[in-house]
Amino acid sequence: MGDRDHESESTLDACVPMPHVRRVTIEVSDPLGPEEAERILAIVKSSDPSATVVLDVRAVTELEAYVLVQLVEALVDRQAAASFVGLPRHHSRILRYVGASLVP
Repeated sequence: MGDRDHESESTLDACVPMPHVRRVTIEVSDPLGPEEAERILAIVKSSDPSATVVLDVRAVTELEAYVLVQLVEALVDRQAAASFVGLPRHHSRILRYVGASLVP
């Protein structure tokens, strides 16, 4: 598990029950490529625009960086809170490099 960033704020935020917050949790399938991204984006687009979206990527072993950026752009465009659970440290750094801040 060494590469998974289990200490991040987004992981903690996703695991703490918050009854007043509407939350959509999406368990991401492996591999996280274009097809899985389409499925995720369809769920995000059909969800309540004010709901917090949590992408659970703990089961993912193959993750394409450009797909991650595509998902983050869609989540940021929603202007609502979003986070990842189980995102590898390397991919967390990619998000910081592109200036993505998902959890306000």
